[in-house]
Amino acid sequence: ALSGAARARPGVLAALAGVGFGFALYLIGRGAESSTLMTLVGMRATSVAAFVVVAVVLRTSGGVGRRDVPALAAIGVADAGANLAFGVASTLGLVSVTAVLASLYPVVTVLLARFVLRERLGTVQQAGVVAALGGVVLLSVG
Repeated sequence: ALSGAARARPGVLAALAGVGFGFALYLIGRGAESSTLMTLVGMRATSVAAFVVVAVVLRTSGGVGRRDVPALAAIGVADAGANLAFGVASTLGLVSVTAVLASLYPVVTVLLARFVLRERLGTVQQAGVVAALGGVVLLSVG
């Protein structure tokens, strides 16, 4: 059985991640008002610099080997493309609508894990998918 602290940790981490992603989407939207491309370049430069500092300080690559680089590069390109699409969309329409739709990406991740990797969704994951989709419905009617 898990202790109370162990049960609370995933919820706290999820909340922190939600705040972090909300903040990032807000900043991409604001930065895209002047230059979407430079906003993304700044984001990537900052994140790469932070990861390099952490790797040097901890003296580890985090278990990443040379054979992982192509897959990680593809993931990085896809992520940058998604951020670029969000930045452009936020300048063409309502940021509130664009942000809500962009925030659904964890649902896609969970569903891909379910159908591609055949992972079983836990009760909390199922509830998260339902809550996210329900939130979109509520925002669209309100």
